[in-house]
Amino acid sequence: MYLIYAEGSDFQSLKASSKGMKEDVRYLDGQEYDKDGLIDLLKTDSGKIDGIAYVGDLSSGDLFEEVEDIDPDICQIAVVEDPSTLEEYEDEPRLHEVYQTHELVLGSILRSFRDHRMKIKTRELCKTISSCEDGISIYLHDDPDMDAIASAMAFEKICEEKDVGSNTYYGGTIGPTESEIFLDDDEHIFYNIDQDSFDTSSEENEKVVFLDFGDPCQSDNIPEDVEPDVIIDHHGTNKRIKGKEFTQIRSDVGATATLMTQHLINLDMDISPTLASALLVGIKIDTSDYTKNISSSDYRAITYLNTISDKDILDVLENPPIYSETFTAMGSAIFNRRIKEDVLTAFCREVHYTEGIAQIADLLLRERDILTVLVYGVKDENIHMSARSKDLHSNMGEIMKNAFSDIGEAGGHPHAAGGKIPLDKFEDEIEASEMIEERFYDEVFDR
Repeated sequence: MYLIYAEGSDFQSLKASSKGMKEDVRYLDGQEYDKDGLIDLLKTDSGKIDGIAYVGDLSSGDLFEEVEDIDPDICQIAVVEDPSTLEEYEDEPRLHEVYQTHELVLGSILRSFRDHRMKIKTRELCKTISSCEDGISIYLHDDPDMDAIASAMAFEKICEEKDVGSNTYYGGTIGPTESEIFLDDDEHIFYNIDQDSFDTSSEENEKVVFLDFGDPCQSDNIPEDVEPDVIIDHHGTNKRIKGKEFTQIRSDVGATATLMTQHLINLDMDISPTLASALLVGIKIDTSDYTKNISSSDYRAITYLNTISDKDILDVLENPPIYSETFTAMGSAIFNRRIKEDVLTAFCREVHYTEGIAQIADLLLRERDILTVLVYGVKDENIHMSARSKDLHSNMGEIMKNAFSDIGEAGGHPHAAGGKIPLDKFEDEIEASEMIEERFYDEVFDR
């Protein structure tokens, strides 16, 4: 939570400009809260407040010192009205940023808060990695996409910088294009695992990391009782999940690659053109060509990575080949699609690669007069689902969670979401198809 401590017209204008903001911001009117009241609030809510912006001139630095004594990780920002006092505030070591009133933009304050919070998370992550003596096992969800692959490459680089060994494991398959470019060399070797080999891989290293997912249920090869030491992910979930030592789940960004890019930048680490390309494509794919679920943090990472990425690699990755099996599933989806008003559902039957379901959903969303799409198919005794929408009044993440969280895993972002349900929840595929569509339609048309 962030606090904006302001008075009078500044207080009212700030509240008015914050409508629609995703951040949890609380406004304290200085006419109602004196400094002692502010300190009492901080003591009561210690650990819940990430930053404070003081709007207006403060006569003493004692307040800054008291806040630092309560929690040194609270980001303190001053917005001064009198230009003659600017130098005094800029020399205050406890302030992280100082703005003049005419420069005041709420977005700038919130960006400073986010940057400070991210630096704290980077410090915590490095502490967790450095404390490891016997290596780290990095696990990706089944059939990892470029967001997961690039994030693992970045995590391995941080481990290398800290002189900690690491290995990356995944279930299912990785596309041949990604494998040929990134994984068929001595620098990045990812290991394929199944249920029988998971125990061996986890015993080889001291700590377990989940990247681009947080729940063991998202991998068919990881036992449900595994408790990871570290979780870094950008997907919302209907479960309360937490790493034993470090957790960073940020559904307000479009890709895990964005978070890993920020960690690399905070550590002032050199990013190779190959790694930059992987991270950039990871963000591009998970934000649907920079059009959905994208945040200011994503844009800043994109701008940074664009300057150092390899354009030849980008050309290949931005136009990846589609598996022939996906075309077969696409044909089934087109043949089996059902349309109710502006909503389309389609069963693509058996799929070889789960990422193909998302590709089919993106394609079917282009059908004229269709605003919302759900595509689902069967792989490894599970039904995998991908939902897309361009309806501004719908939230696919909430719809999927409400429709399927009681029988499986589901969630995501307002315009793109997904889920997985064990096939044994149903008598057969026919019953599965009927129940999935019924549940989905009920939630969509209940909005």
